[in-house]
Amino acid sequence: MLPTPGPTKSPQADAAALYKEPGTETDEFAPTEIR
Repeated sequence: MLPTPGPTKSPQADAAALYKEPGTETDEFAPTEIR
């Protein structure tokens, strides 16, 4: 996992950022909410 460029607001926000990261949007990591 790549470290966030700024201070994390919350664990959930950090995880959400990782899901939105380009390249990580795969079938295994892309929940139906984002798709």
